[in-house]
Amino acid sequence: MTRAINTPDADEAERITEIAGRLIEADPGLSPQEADKQAKKIMRADDLAPVPLTEVQKIERQRFWFWDGIFTTGLAIIAAKKGLLKSWLALRLGIALSAGLPFLGKCTKKSNVLYLALELDEIAIAERARLCGDVRGCFDVLFSFRRGNDALSDLAALVDARGYSVIIIDMLPAILPAGTDGNGYDEVTAFMLKLRRFAQSRELSIICLLHAGKAPREDFADAVLGSTGFAGQADTVAVLQRKRGDSVLKFLSTGNHGKDQAFKIRIGENVSMEVVEESELEKQAAYLSAEQERVLMTMTEFYPEGTTPIVLAGVLGKTSDAVRIQLNRLIERGAVERIGRGVYQAKCTNPNKTNERER
Repeated sequence: MTRAINTPDADEAERITEIAGRLIEADPGLSPQEADKQAKKIMRADDLAPVPLTEVQKIERQRFWFWDGIFTTGLAIIAAKKGLLKSWLALRLGIALSAGLPFLGKCTKKSNVLYLALELDEIAIAERARLCGDVRGCFDVLFSFRRGNDALSDLAALVDARGYSVIIIDMLPAILPAGTDGNGYDEVTAFMLKLRRFAQSRELSIICLLHAGKAPREDFADAVLGSTGFAGQADTVAVLQRKRGDSVLKFLSTGNHGKDQAFKIRIGENVSMEVVEESELEKQAAYLSAEQERVLMTMTEFYPEGTTPIVLAGVLGKTSDAVRIQLNRLIERGAVERIGRGVYQAKCTNPNKTNERER
């Protein structure tokens, strides 16, 4: 069996000879073989064509947002524990996007939306869609999809033929390559990178739904269940939090582009959603972990003039060392200040202090 040998075409060979000749002319001691090697490296560098930063600075194209300040071109994740309404949020967001209507107080970009309903069946989606009311734009649904590279190929065909600019994948594990370990960093990262590059190259927003872990996290973005490769390749990570039985959701998002977002959503009849108006204290507390929020609220409500870790430990049923750790983290976030030796005060209780979160 004859093996194929990669040989340069005539134009490439001529170019190599020309560059190699110049190299030998500049350095007569250079052998023809070494000159050819260097010539090929020079050609490859020229083909890669790095762009000077001074030229990049001249790029005037502006970023656009599908959901203002939250979801832009690229890959996004919405994560929440099972039953915390992430599919409802995605469905209502998709309907708003299809019509270009505001959603939860933020503008949307009118888009053709494709919803991959890969966890809920047709009956469940039909019931929810009826409760959501009129759909004024392009919002299509598929109930099955292929996996891995086949999924990417099918997405490309759908985008090219139907003009979708927002794709919601509910749930993402259903299109991972067969046999992928959801906790395996290399496998997950490789596929997520392909998905992200596809979205960026077509100027799409691909919104992927995932479960969140049960354990509380200091950083909400770490709540995404499975490999860190999921969140690591996302342009935006949004997490929903709610106590069981509560009618209010906490929405938190962070990403590579816009500012971090934190607001509360009230769930109403037919799972309608509206933003909850919040005090400055509540806005400040929205970014905190559950433990930090508990410490801050206790300080504000019961000790507005300041208190000590020992006192807080007794009230909260924690050790004083554990409370000190939370207080130091609250200081880093600009929510608490040390006003004396071992005495701490919540900044939001002082009218002479601002309540802006340090970023």
